[in-house]
Amino acid sequence: MSFKIVVMSCDKNQDLWKPFNHCIEKYWKDHPQIIYSTETIENPFYKTICLNYPICKWTKRVYDTIKDLECDNVLLMTDDLFIRNYVANDYISSLEEYIG
Repeated sequence: MSFKIVVMSCDKNQDLWKPFNHCIEKYWKDHPQIIYSTETIENPFYKTICLNYPICKWTKRVYDTIKDLECDNVLLMTDDLFIRNYVANDYISSLEEYIG
């Protein structure tokens, strides 16, 4: 399964980036590539795509963030979703048959 994790964020939520990083690296060590979508500030932990759109263009920012990614699927997350338990890559990969 070829997929990436895209985390939708914004500059004002940069205080969440370190705890998000801590949790995902602790509970999903072999996660796919993570790409953050922010407005103007780059996340120091992950590749960041900065697109400074007004809030009413939130879905356009999602689309413009993922449209050029080289992958089959995207797992879309928000930066205030903290993983709190072990994530099984085998299980996540098995979901491809449902979304492929």
